[in-house]
Amino acid sequence: GAGNIIDNGLLEIDGCVFRNNSTTVVSGALAAHRAEMRVTRSLFVGNASGDVAGAIYFFASKGYVQHCTFDHNAAPGVKAGTVFVHESADVSVERCILANTADGAGLWVGEWAFGTHTCNLFFANVEGDVGGGTALDPTETIGNPSFCDPAMGDYRIAFESPAAPEHNPCGVIIGAYSRGCHEEPIATLLQRFEAKRKDWTIVVSWSILADAGEPSFSIERAVDAAAFEPLTGASISRDGAVFAFSDGNVEPGKTYRYRILYALASENGQLFETERIGMPE
Repeated sequence: GAGNIIDNGLLEIDGCVFRNNSTTVVSGALAAHRAEMRVTRSLFVGNASGDVAGAIYFFASKGYVQHCTFDHNAAPGVKAGTVFVHESADVSVERCILANTADGAGLWVGEWAFGTHTCNLFFANVEGDVGGGTALDPTETIGNPSFCDPAMGDYRIAFESPAAPEHNPCGVIIGAYSRGCHEEPIATLLQRFEAKRKDWTIVVSWSILADAGEPSFSIERAVDAAAFEPLTGASISRDGAVFAFSDGNVEPGKTYRYRILYALASENGQLFETERIGMPE
């Protein structure tokens, strides 16, 4: 890839921007070859490949792409795509915006197996939104993401965007950034987060930008396939710019997901959502 290629290793990308990279071979930004790649909360704009995968390429690999925003990436021909997954049975693409692919499809699945793609938003991809051995999932949406000001690099979304929780089937923020076109950008508020099981407790922690001000947080929890509900009585600890809480009210054999919501000045929204965490039987 023009940005980075991982071969037989592990690559983790979080909160990065890949802009205007190009290559004559596979992937305008990131490529995994017989490796594991995890990409979260990142922006890909104007990247191009002369082969396949305008932005991200998986070959015989595993990993995921979550909460990312893709705009005006390109790879030639219908069998290309902004994100190209080939011979990779354990790859998921979730809660991403794939828009304005200038050449190729938004998401293209090559030969052999592919994992899952859910809760994504597609818009104006020249050769179609998804292609190859896949079709749109019922949780996925087609519509204008209503970026705030992409010409100035502001890829937050308008409140009426289908990427906003109120306007998509999954009820989550889709893409890398929050809502709020008329406020100062705080897309870098979240620095990192972690959710893990510790004995019979689930611990969720996160850190924010040191000079971000004084945000307040609330927590929602979903058990198994149920909808998210406010987690009342949760006590959030703070150590400088690092926050955490522990959930000991869990049951054997069940899975749990958490959303952290923030309020800062006149803006509020979802800071992040964890993956499912399973408790043993």
